[in-house]
This record gives sequence, C-alpha cells and structure tokens, in this order.
Amino acid sequence: MPGRVRWTPEAIQTLAGIHDYTMRTWGRQSAASIVSKLRAATRVLREHPRIGRLGQEAGTRELTSIFPFVIVYHVSGEDGWSAGRQDDVEILRIWHGAQEREEPAHEDGEVLAE
Repeated sequence: MPGRVRWTPEAIQTLAGIHDYTMRTWGRQSAASIVSKLRAATRVLREHPRIGRLGQEAGTRELTSIFPFVIVYHVSGEDGWSAGRQDDVEILRIWHGAQEREEPAHEDGEVLAE
C-alpha cells in the first residue's frame, strides 16, 4: 500500500514563496509550471519514499529531481522518526540550490553548533 505525503506549514509556505517569486520574475505560466513539477516530484514519494539521497540533517532525505530545488523530507519508520504509518512522508522544506541553509536546531529551537 502506498504511503501518504504530508506537507508541513513551513514547506507549504516555501512552495508559495517559490510560486510568488517565479511569477514576479518570469510570469504566471512559469510559476504554475515549477509548482506543478515540484508537487509531482513529491507524489512519486508515495510509491518510492527512499528514492532521495540521505539528507544533510540527520533523519532526512533530499529529492533533487527538479533542478535547482532540493526537497527535504522525513520517511516514517526511518532513523527513529515515526509520525504515521511505515513509509509515510513528511515534506519539511524546499531549498533553492543557491540558498545557504540554516543550521539544524534542537526541538526546543536552540541552534546546534557544528
């Protein structure tokens, strides 16, 4: 049975920001196209949740099929993460490849030093 894909509020906000930026810069058609491609890429995770490479942050994976974007996600049952059924996916964030990533934080919000 395929897993489910859930988007966090931060991931939804990031997708909306990508749409808005793309629409202002390249127009409505380009914005709709990139959002459609990103959403389609995440739907593949229902059937193939481990298709992405291991992520920079522990317990995450990264899907890089829509260049230059990196879709960061968790897979339920992997690395102790268990919010849902086995193989459910939670989309955490979408990064543009040129963006500098924030440092990982503890659950209490404290930033971890490397």
